[in-house]
Amino acid sequence: MAATTGAGGNSDPEDASAFLTRTNFKSIVEWLTAEAILNRPEDPMTYVRDLCDMKLCERGAEAYAADHATKYVQSCYSEAASLADEDGRIYGKVVRAPKGVGGAKAEKMRLKAERLERLLKAAGDIQRSITPREACAKVVQVACDLLNADRASIFTAQDPEFKGGPRVLMLRVADDSNLPTIRVPFGVGIAGTVADTGDVCNIHDAYTDPRFDPRADKESGYKTQNILCAPIRDHTNRIVGVIQVINKNTGPFTDDDEDVLGVLSTLAAASLRNADLYDAAVSARTRADATMDLVKTLYDNLGVNSVVHTLTNRLPDVIDCDRCTVFVIDSSSDEMWALQGDVNVKFPLDAPGLAPTCGREVEVINIPDAYKDHRFNQNIDKQTNYTTKSILCHPVCADSGETCVGVVQLINKNNGAPFTVEDEKLLAAFLSIVGEILKRLTMSKSPKKKKHVMDDDEGLDADLVSRPSEGAEKLDAFDEDEEGSDEGDDAEED
Repeated sequence: MAATTGAGGNSDPEDASAFLTRTNFKSIVEWLTAEAILNRPEDPMTYVRDLCDMKLCERGAEAYAADHATKYVQSCYSEAASLADEDGRIYGKVVRAPKGVGGAKAEKMRLKAERLERLLKAAGDIQRSITPREACAKVVQVACDLLNADRASIFTAQDPEFKGGPRVLMLRVADDSNLPTIRVPFGVGIAGTVADTGDVCNIHDAYTDPRFDPRADKESGYKTQNILCAPIRDHTNRIVGVIQVINKNTGPFTDDDEDVLGVLSTLAAASLRNADLYDAAVSARTRADATMDLVKTLYDNLGVNSVVHTLTNRLPDVIDCDRCTVFVIDSSSDEMWALQGDVNVKFPLDAPGLAPTCGREVEVINIPDAYKDHRFNQNIDKQTNYTTKSILCHPVCADSGETCVGVVQLINKNNGAPFTVEDEKLLAAFLSIVGEILKRLTMSKSPKKKKHVMDDDEGLDADLVSRPSEGAEKLDAFDEDEEGSDEGDDAEED
Protein backbone atom coordinates (compact mmCIF):
# COMPACT_ATOMS: atom_id res chain seq x y z
CA MET A 1 0.00 0.00 0.00
CA ALA A 2 1.35 3.44 -0.88
CA ALA A 3 1.12 6.55 1.26
CA THR A 4 -0.29 9.70 -0.24
CA THR A 5 2.33 11.93 1.35
CA GLY A 6 6.04 11.21 1.14
CA ALA A 7 9.02 12.27 3.23
CA GLY A 8 9.40 15.98 3.81
CA GLY A 9 5.68 16.58 3.29
CA ASN A 10 5.78 16.32 -0.55
CA SER A 11 2.99 14.67 -2.50
CA ASP A 12 5.11 11.83 -3.95
CA PRO A 13 3.71 8.40 -3.08
CA GLU A 14 5.64 6.48 -0.41
CA ASP A 15 5.65 2.74 0.04
CA ALA A 16 4.39 1.54 3.40
CA SER A 17 7.57 -0.35 4.19
CA ALA A 18 9.60 2.72 3.33
CA PHE A 19 7.48 4.80 5.71
CA LEU A 20 7.97 2.31 8.55
CA THR A 21 11.74 2.25 7.92
CA ARG A 22 12.10 6.01 7.59
CA THR A 23 10.16 6.78 10.80
CA ASN A 24 11.56 3.80 12.71
CA PHE A 25 7.95 3.07 13.61
CA LYS A 26 8.71 -0.51 14.62
CA SER A 27 10.94 0.83 17.40
CA ILE A 28 8.04 2.98 18.65
CA VAL A 29 5.84 -0.11 18.85
CA GLU A 30 8.65 -2.08 20.51
CA TRP A 31 9.18 0.67 23.06
CA LEU A 32 5.50 0.95 23.99
CA THR A 33 5.13 -2.81 24.17
CA ALA A 34 8.18 -3.18 26.43
CA GLU A 35 6.96 -0.39 28.74
CA ALA A 36 3.54 -2.03 29.03
CA ILE A 37 5.05 -5.45 29.83
CA LEU A 38 7.44 -4.05 32.40
CA ASN A 39 4.81 -1.94 34.21
CA ARG A 40 1.60 -3.99 33.69
CA PRO A 41 -0.74 -0.90 33.85
CA GLU A 42 -4.38 -1.44 34.76
CA ASP A 43 -5.43 0.86 31.91
CA PRO A 44 -2.95 0.38 29.03
CA MET A 45 -4.58 3.06 26.90
CA THR A 46 -4.26 5.77 29.56
CA TYR A 47 -0.71 4.60 30.37
CA VAL A 48 0.44 4.77 26.74
CA ARG A 49 -1.23 8.19 26.31
CA ASP A 50 0.53 9.63 29.37
CA LEU A 51 3.86 8.06 28.33
CA CYS A 52 3.66 9.66 24.89
CA ASP A 53 2.70 13.00 26.47
CA MET A 54 5.84 12.85 28.63
CA LYS A 55 8.09 12.24 25.63
CA LEU A 56 6.40 14.98 23.59
CA CYS A 57 6.94 17.43 26.45
CA GLU A 58 10.61 16.42 26.75
CA ARG A 59 11.06 16.87 23.00
CA GLY A 60 9.62 20.37 23.03
CA ALA A 61 9.75 22.15 19.69
CA GLU A 62 12.27 19.72 18.22
CA ALA A 63 11.03 17.86 15.13
CA TYR A 64 10.64 14.11 15.30
CA ALA A 65 13.64 12.02 14.23
CA ALA A 66 13.91 8.25 13.69
CA ASP A 67 16.63 7.89 16.29
CA HIS A 68 14.24 9.18 18.96
CA ALA A 69 12.42 5.86 18.93
CA THR A 70 15.73 3.99 19.22
CA LYS A 71 16.67 6.05 22.28
CA TYR A 72 13.27 5.32 23.87
CA VAL A 73 13.84 1.57 23.44
CA GLN A 74 17.39 1.74 24.80
CA SER A 75 16.26 3.77 27.81
CA CYS A 76 13.48 1.28 28.51
CA TYR A 77 15.77 -1.74 28.43
CA SER A 78 18.39 0.04 30.54
CA GLU A 79 15.77 0.79 33.15
CA ALA A 80 14.55 -2.79 33.07
CA ALA A 81 18.08 -4.14 33.65
CA SER A 82 18.45 -2.10 36.84
CA LEU A 83 14.91 -2.12 38.24
CA ALA A 84 13.03 -5.20 36.99
CA ASP A 85 12.52 -8.21 39.27
CA GLU A 86 12.94 -11.87 38.37
CA ASP A 87 9.57 -11.80 36.58
CA GLY A 88 10.65 -8.91 34.39
CA ARG A 89 8.39 -6.37 36.08
CA ILE A 90 9.14 -2.87 37.40
CA TYR A 91 7.36 -1.78 40.61
CA GLY A 92 6.75 1.77 41.77
CA LYS A 93 7.26 3.54 38.48
CA VAL A 94 4.78 6.41 38.16
CA VAL A 95 3.86 7.79 34.77
CA ARG A 96 2.07 11.13 34.76
CA ALA A 97 1.59 13.45 31.88
CA PRO A 98 3.05 16.94 32.45
CA LYS A 99 0.63 19.71 33.42
CA GLY A 100 -1.04 21.31 30.47
CA VAL A 101 -0.11 18.46 28.12
CA GLY A 102 -2.66 15.67 27.80
CA GLY A 103 -3.10 13.74 31.05
CA ALA A 104 -5.60 15.36 33.36
CA LYS A 105 -6.44 17.99 30.78
CA ALA A 106 -7.21 15.34 28.19
CA GLU A 107 -9.25 13.41 30.76
CA LYS A 108 -11.20 16.55 31.58
CA MET A 109 -11.95 17.09 27.92
CA ARG A 110 -13.04 13.49 27.61
CA LEU A 111 -15.42 13.86 30.55
CA LYS A 112 -16.80 17.05 29.05
CA ALA A 113 -17.41 15.32 25.75
CA GLU A 114 -19.11 12.44 27.50
CA ARG A 115 -21.33 14.79 29.50
CA LEU A 116 -22.18 16.75 26.36
CA GLU A 117 -23.19 13.53 24.64
CA ARG A 118 -25.47 12.64 27.56
CA LEU A 119 -26.89 16.17 27.55
CA LEU A 120 -27.72 15.97 23.85
CA LYS A 121 -29.42 12.63 24.37
CA ALA A 122 -31.39 14.06 27.30
CA ALA A 123 -32.45 17.03 25.17
CA GLY A 124 -33.93 14.62 22.66
CA ASP A 125 -35.77 12.74 25.41
CA ILE A 126 -37.17 16.00 26.79
CA GLN A 127 -38.39 17.10 23.37
CA ARG A 128 -40.10 13.75 22.86
CA SER A 129 -42.01 13.99 26.14
CA ILE A 130 -45.73 13.65 25.56
CA THR A 131 -46.87 16.43 27.90
CA PRO A 132 -45.17 19.65 29.04
CA ARG A 133 -45.29 18.52 32.67
CA GLU A 134 -43.56 15.31 31.73
CA ALA A 135 -40.87 17.39 29.99
CA CYS A 136 -40.34 19.52 33.12
CA ALA A 137 -40.07 16.40 35.25
CA LYS A 138 -37.53 15.03 32.77
CA VAL A 139 -35.43 18.21 33.10
CA VAL A 140 -35.34 17.74 36.88
CA GLN A 141 -34.36 14.08 36.49
CA VAL A 142 -31.60 14.92 34.00
CA ALA A 143 -30.28 17.69 36.26
CA CYS A 144 -29.87 15.23 39.14
CA ASP A 145 -28.27 12.66 36.84
CA LEU A 146 -25.78 14.87 34.98
CA LEU A 147 -24.76 16.90 38.02
CA ASN A 148 -24.68 13.87 40.32
CA ALA A 149 -27.01 15.68 42.72
CA ASP A 150 -29.59 14.50 45.21
CA ARG A 151 -32.50 16.82 44.43
CA ALA A 152 -33.65 19.37 41.89
CA SER A 153 -36.62 21.71 41.51
CA ILE A 154 -38.14 24.10 39.00
CA PHE A 155 -39.87 27.27 40.16
CA THR A 156 -41.99 29.39 37.84
CA ALA A 157 -42.32 33.16 38.08
CA GLN A 158 -45.85 34.44 38.65
CA ASP A 159 -46.80 37.94 37.53
CA PRO A 160 -48.53 40.19 40.08
CA GLU A 161 -52.05 38.85 40.49
CA PHE A 162 -53.41 42.15 41.76
CA LYS A 163 -52.46 45.79 41.43
CA GLY A 164 -49.29 46.55 43.35
CA GLY A 165 -48.67 42.89 44.16
CA PRO A 166 -45.20 41.37 44.10
CA ARG A 167 -43.85 38.80 41.67
CA VAL A 168 -43.36 35.43 43.31
CA LEU A 169 -41.88 32.06 42.47
CA MET A 170 -44.10 29.00 42.75
CA LEU A 171 -42.78 25.45 42.90
CA ARG A 172 -43.70 23.85 39.58
CA VAL A 173 -42.04 20.45 39.78
CA ALA A 174 -39.57 18.72 42.09
CA ASP A 175 -38.11 15.25 42.35
CA ASP A 176 -39.60 15.08 45.85
CA SER A 177 -43.35 14.69 45.24
CA ASN A 178 -44.12 15.05 48.96
CA LEU A 179 -43.14 18.70 49.03
CA PRO A 180 -46.02 21.09 49.87
CA THR A 181 -46.98 24.06 47.73
CA ILE A 182 -44.11 26.53 48.02
CA ARG A 183 -44.27 30.23 47.12
CA VAL A 184 -41.14 32.40 47.31
CA PRO A 185 -41.21 36.20 46.80
CA PHE A 186 -38.65 37.67 44.42
CA GLY A 187 -35.53 38.73 46.30
CA VAL A 188 -36.10 36.32 49.19
CA GLY A 189 -33.96 33.22 49.74
CA ILE A 190 -31.61 31.64 47.21
CA ALA A 191 -34.21 31.02 44.49
CA GLY A 192 -35.82 34.43 45.01
CA THR A 193 -32.45 36.17 44.77
CA VAL A 194 -31.60 34.40 41.50
CA ALA A 195 -35.02 35.34 40.08
CA ASP A 196 -34.52 38.95 41.14
CA THR A 197 -30.91 39.43 39.98
CA GLY A 198 -30.63 36.90 37.15
CA ASP A 199 -27.25 35.75 38.49
CA VAL A 200 -26.26 32.11 39.01
CA CYS A 201 -25.75 31.16 42.68
CA ASN A 202 -23.16 28.44 43.42
CA ILE A 203 -23.14 27.94 47.18
CA HIS A 204 -20.62 25.49 48.61
CA ASP A 205 -22.00 25.59 52.17
CA ALA A 206 -25.68 26.51 52.45
CA TYR A 207 -25.61 27.16 56.19
CA THR A 208 -22.94 29.86 55.85
CA ASP A 209 -25.03 31.84 53.36
CA PRO A 210 -27.38 34.37 55.06
CA ARG A 211 -29.92 34.00 52.23
CA PHE A 212 -30.50 30.31 53.01
CA ASP A 213 -33.56 29.53 55.15
CA PRO A 214 -32.94 26.37 57.23
CA ARG A 215 -36.53 26.00 58.42
CA ALA A 216 -37.42 23.49 55.70
CA ASP A 217 -34.45 21.33 56.75
CA LYS A 218 -35.52 21.44 60.39
CA GLU A 219 -39.08 20.43 59.53
CA SER A 220 -38.11 17.60 57.15
CA GLY A 221 -34.90 16.38 58.77
CA TYR A 222 -33.06 16.85 55.46
CA LYS A 223 -29.63 18.51 55.43
CA THR A 224 -28.88 20.91 52.58
CA GLN A 225 -25.15 21.15 51.98
CA ASN A 226 -24.52 22.82 48.62
CA ILE A 227 -26.80 24.55 46.14
CA LEU A 228 -26.58 25.47 42.47
CA CYS A 229 -29.34 27.75 41.24
CA ALA A 230 -29.75 29.38 37.82
CA PRO A 231 -32.40 31.60 36.19
CA ILE A 232 -34.69 30.34 33.44
CA ARG A 233 -35.14 32.91 30.68
CA ASP A 234 -37.58 32.94 27.80
CA HIS A 235 -36.84 33.94 24.21
CA THR A 236 -37.04 37.63 25.16
CA ASN A 237 -34.46 37.12 27.95
CA ARG A 238 -37.14 37.70 30.59
CA ILE A 239 -36.80 35.59 33.72
CA VAL A 240 -39.70 33.14 33.84
CA GLY A 241 -38.43 30.78 36.50
CA VAL A 242 -35.53 29.25 38.39
CA ILE A 243 -33.94 25.79 38.34
CA GLN A 244 -32.29 24.71 41.58
CA VAL A 245 -30.12 21.66 42.26
CA ILE A 246 -29.17 20.55 45.77
CA ASN A 247 -26.42 18.42 47.29
CA LYS A 248 -23.87 17.23 44.76
CA ASN A 249 -22.71 13.80 45.93
CA THR A 250 -19.02 14.35 45.10
CA GLY A 251 -18.52 17.78 46.65
CA PRO A 252 -19.30 21.40 45.69
CA PHE A 253 -20.68 22.27 42.27
CA THR A 254 -18.07 23.34 39.69
CA ASP A 255 -17.89 25.84 36.84
CA ASP A 256 -18.61 22.98 34.43
CA ASP A 257 -21.74 22.18 36.43
CA GLU A 258 -22.86 25.79 35.98
CA ASP A 259 -22.46 25.42 32.20
CA VAL A 260 -24.54 22.23 32.19
CA LEU A 261 -27.26 23.84 34.30
CA GLY A 262 -27.30 26.78 31.89
CA VAL A 263 -28.12 24.42 29.02
CA LEU A 264 -30.78 22.68 31.12
CA SER A 265 -32.35 26.03 32.00
CA THR A 266 -32.78 26.71 28.27
CA LEU A 267 -34.51 23.36 27.84
CA ALA A 268 -36.65 24.12 30.90
CA ALA A 269 -37.68 27.47 29.41
CA ALA A 270 -39.03 25.75 26.30
CA SER A 271 -40.83 23.16 28.43
CA LEU A 272 -42.41 25.84 30.64
CA ARG A 273 -43.54 27.79 27.59
CA ASN A 274 -45.15 24.69 26.14
CA ALA A 275 -46.74 23.93 29.51
CA ASP A 276 -48.25 27.41 29.68
CA LEU A 277 -49.65 27.12 26.16
CA TYR A 278 -50.99 23.65 26.92
CA ASP A 279 -52.63 24.77 30.18
CA ALA A 280 -54.08 27.86 28.53
CA ALA A 281 -55.63 25.80 25.74
CA VAL A 282 -57.12 23.25 28.14
CA SER A 283 -58.37 25.97 30.50
CA ALA A 284 -59.91 27.99 27.68
CA ARG A 285 -61.75 24.93 26.38
CA THR A 286 -63.00 24.00 29.85
CA ARG A 287 -64.12 27.54 30.62
CA ALA A 288 -65.86 27.93 27.28
CA ASP A 289 -67.77 24.67 27.70
CA ALA A 290 -68.72 25.50 31.30
CA THR A 291 -69.81 29.03 30.37
CA MET A 292 -72.00 27.93 27.48
CA ASP A 293 -73.56 25.21 29.58
CA LEU A 294 -74.20 27.60 32.44
CA VAL A 295 -75.73 30.34 30.29
CA LYS A 296 -78.00 27.81 28.61
CA THR A 297 -79.17 26.49 31.98
CA LEU A 298 -79.84 29.96 33.40
CA TYR A 299 -82.29 30.71 30.59
CA ASP A 300 -84.39 27.61 31.34
CA ASN A 301 -87.01 29.61 33.30
CA LEU A 302 -85.47 28.82 36.67
CA GLY A 303 -86.48 30.22 40.03
CA VAL A 304 -84.21 31.81 42.61
CA ASN A 305 -83.43 28.47 44.23
CA SER A 306 -82.30 26.84 41.02
CA VAL A 307 -80.34 29.86 39.84
CA VAL A 308 -78.41 29.99 43.12
CA HIS A 309 -77.79 26.26 43.04
CA THR A 310 -76.67 26.35 39.40
CA LEU A 311 -74.24 29.20 40.03
CA THR A 312 -72.89 27.57 43.17
CA ASN A 313 -72.10 24.31 41.43
CA ARG A 314 -70.96 25.48 37.99
CA LEU A 315 -69.16 28.78 38.47
CA PRO A 316 -66.10 26.98 39.91
CA ASP A 317 -65.59 25.35 36.49
CA VAL A 318 -65.80 28.72 34.73
CA ILE A 319 -63.29 30.47 37.00
CA ASP A 320 -61.28 27.33 37.84
CA CYS A 321 -61.63 27.47 41.61
CA ASP A 322 -62.64 25.14 44.41
CA ARG A 323 -65.80 26.61 45.95
CA CYS A 324 -68.53 29.15 45.37
CA THR A 325 -71.24 30.75 47.49
CA VAL A 326 -74.03 32.95 46.12
CA PHE A 327 -75.61 35.61 48.35
CA VAL A 328 -78.93 37.17 47.36
CA ILE A 329 -79.75 40.71 48.49
CA ASP A 330 -83.26 41.39 49.80
CA SER A 331 -83.58 45.10 49.10
CA SER A 332 -86.88 45.35 50.96
CA SER A 333 -85.24 44.50 54.27
CA ASP A 334 -81.61 45.41 53.52
CA GLU A 335 -80.56 41.84 54.22
CA MET A 336 -78.52 39.14 52.50
CA TRP A 337 -79.20 35.44 52.51
CA ALA A 338 -77.53 32.31 51.22
CA LEU A 339 -78.93 28.81 50.88
CA GLN A 340 -77.14 26.18 52.96
CA GLY A 341 -79.11 22.96 52.84
CA ASP A 342 -82.13 23.21 55.09
CA VAL A 343 -80.75 26.32 56.79
CA ASN A 344 -80.98 29.70 55.11
CA VAL A 345 -78.33 32.00 56.51
CA LYS A 346 -79.58 35.56 56.70
CA PHE A 347 -77.91 38.71 58.04
CA PRO A 348 -78.07 42.49 57.70
CA LEU A 349 -76.44 44.11 54.71
CA ASP A 350 -74.60 46.53 57.01
CA ALA A 351 -72.93 43.69 58.94
CA PRO A 352 -69.12 43.31 58.85
CA GLY A 353 -67.57 40.62 56.65
CA LEU A 354 -66.50 40.21 53.06
CA ALA A 355 -69.83 39.45 51.39
CA PRO A 356 -71.80 42.29 53.07
CA THR A 357 -68.98 44.74 52.35
CA CYS A 358 -68.92 43.71 48.69
CA GLY A 359 -72.71 44.04 48.35
CA ARG A 360 -72.94 47.26 50.34
CA GLU A 361 -70.10 49.09 48.62
CA VAL A 362 -70.63 47.38 45.25
CA GLU A 363 -66.93 46.75 44.79
CA VAL A 364 -64.81 43.77 43.83
CA ILE A 365 -62.77 42.28 46.70
CA ASN A 366 -59.80 40.19 45.60
CA ILE A 367 -57.83 38.75 48.52
CA PRO A 368 -54.67 36.77 47.69
CA ASP A 369 -54.21 35.60 51.30
CA ALA A 370 -57.38 35.34 53.36
CA TYR A 371 -55.58 34.97 56.68
CA LYS A 372 -53.93 38.37 56.23
CA ASP A 373 -57.26 40.17 55.82
CA HIS A 374 -58.95 41.27 59.05
CA ARG A 375 -62.40 40.90 57.49
CA PHE A 376 -62.00 37.16 57.02
CA ASN A 377 -63.35 34.97 59.82
CA GLN A 378 -61.25 31.85 60.35
CA ASN A 379 -63.85 29.96 62.43
CA ILE A 380 -65.26 28.00 59.49
CA ASP A 381 -61.79 26.75 58.53
CA LYS A 382 -61.15 25.61 62.08
CA GLN A 383 -64.53 23.86 62.24
CA THR A 384 -64.25 22.08 58.89
CA ASN A 385 -60.46 21.59 58.72
CA TYR A 386 -60.51 23.46 55.42
CA THR A 387 -57.87 26.05 54.49
CA THR A 388 -59.05 29.16 52.70
CA LYS A 389 -56.23 30.79 50.74
CA SER A 390 -57.59 33.15 48.11
CA ILE A 391 -61.02 34.80 47.89
CA LEU A 392 -62.78 36.73 45.14
CA CYS A 393 -66.02 38.52 46.01
CA HIS A 394 -67.89 40.13 43.12
CA PRO A 395 -71.17 42.07 43.18
CA VAL A 396 -74.02 40.84 40.98
CA CYS A 397 -75.57 43.94 39.39
CA ALA A 398 -78.47 44.79 37.12
CA ASP A 399 -79.56 47.98 35.36
CA SER A 400 -76.08 48.58 33.96
CA GLY A 401 -74.53 48.37 37.40
CA GLU A 402 -77.00 50.65 39.15
CA THR A 403 -78.66 47.93 41.23
CA CYS A 404 -76.79 45.32 43.26
CA VAL A 405 -78.91 42.17 43.58
CA GLY A 406 -76.37 39.76 45.05
CA VAL A 407 -72.78 38.77 45.68
CA VAL A 408 -70.74 35.81 44.40
CA GLN A 409 -67.89 34.61 46.59
CA LEU A 410 -65.27 32.31 45.07
CA ILE A 411 -62.65 30.50 47.12
CA ASN A 412 -59.23 29.03 46.29
CA LYS A 413 -57.96 29.03 42.71
CA ASN A 414 -57.13 25.46 41.74
CA ASN A 415 -53.53 26.26 40.76
CA GLY A 416 -52.76 27.64 44.22
CA ALA A 417 -52.30 31.20 42.93
CA PRO A 418 -54.53 34.19 43.77
CA PHE A 419 -57.43 35.15 41.53
CA THR A 420 -56.26 37.23 38.58
CA VAL A 421 -57.46 40.39 36.89
CA GLU A 422 -58.56 38.17 34.00
CA ASP A 423 -60.72 36.18 36.45
CA GLU A 424 -62.34 39.42 37.55
CA LYS A 425 -63.07 40.45 33.95
CA LEU A 426 -64.54 37.06 33.02
CA LEU A 427 -66.69 36.96 36.15
CA ALA A 428 -67.90 40.53 35.59
CA ALA A 429 -68.96 39.78 32.02
CA PHE A 430 -70.83 36.68 33.09
CA LEU A 431 -72.50 38.23 36.15
CA SER A 432 -73.83 41.10 34.04
CA ILE A 433 -76.12 38.48 32.50
CA VAL A 434 -76.91 36.84 35.83
CA GLY A 435 -77.83 40.18 37.40
CA GLU A 436 -80.65 40.78 34.95
CA ILE A 437 -81.95 37.25 35.49
CA LEU A 438 -81.95 37.62 39.28
CA LYS A 439 -83.71 40.95 39.01
CA ARG A 440 -86.56 39.39 37.06
CA LEU A 441 -87.08 36.79 39.76
CA THR A 442 -88.98 37.33 42.98
CA MET A 443 -86.14 38.04 45.37
CA SER A 444 -88.27 39.47 48.15
CA LYS A 445 -90.03 36.18 48.91
CA SER A 446 -89.16 34.97 52.36
CA PRO A 447 -87.91 31.39 52.59
CA LYS A 448 -90.33 28.97 54.24
CA LYS A 449 -87.65 26.71 55.60
CA LYS A 450 -85.76 27.21 58.83
CA LYS A 451 -83.93 30.52 59.09
CA HIS A 452 -80.78 31.25 61.00
CA VAL A 453 -80.07 34.91 61.67
CA MET A 454 -76.41 35.54 62.40
CA ASP A 455 -75.62 37.03 65.80
CA ASP A 456 -73.10 39.83 66.05
CA ASP A 457 -70.54 37.56 67.71
CA GLU A 458 -70.85 34.88 65.05
CA GLY A 459 -68.52 34.76 62.08
CA LEU A 460 -70.33 35.88 58.98
CA ASP A 461 -68.24 33.54 56.89
CA ALA A 462 -69.24 30.53 58.98
CA ASP A 463 -71.47 28.15 57.10
CA LEU A 464 -71.17 30.31 54.00
CA VAL A 465 -68.76 28.07 52.11
CA SER A 466 -70.67 25.54 50.07
CA ARG A 467 -69.22 22.51 48.34
CA PRO A 468 -69.90 22.17 44.60
CA SER A 469 -71.05 18.62 45.19
CA GLU A 470 -73.97 19.55 47.46
CA GLY A 471 -77.31 18.37 46.05
CA ALA A 472 -79.99 20.59 44.59
CA GLU A 473 -82.68 18.95 46.68
CA LYS A 474 -81.29 20.58 49.77
CA LEU A 475 -81.51 24.06 48.32
CA ASP A 476 -85.24 24.50 48.70
CA ALA A 477 -85.79 27.97 50.15
CA PHE A 478 -89.01 28.20 48.12
CA ASP A 479 -91.80 25.75 47.44
CA GLU A 480 -91.43 23.78 44.22
CA ASP A 481 -94.46 25.52 42.70
CA GLU A 482 -92.73 28.87 43.13
CA GLU A 483 -89.58 27.94 41.20
CA GLY A 484 -90.96 29.09 37.88
CA SER A 485 -93.27 31.80 39.22
CA ASP A 486 -93.58 35.08 37.41
CA GLU A 487 -92.40 38.40 38.67
CA GLY A 488 -95.92 39.50 39.38
CA ASP A 489 -96.80 36.75 41.89
CA ASP A 490 -97.54 38.02 45.36
CA ALA A 491 -94.77 37.43 47.88
CA GLU A 492 -95.65 35.24 50.83
CA GLU A 493 -95.16 36.63 54.26
CA ASP A 494 -92.95 35.05 56.93
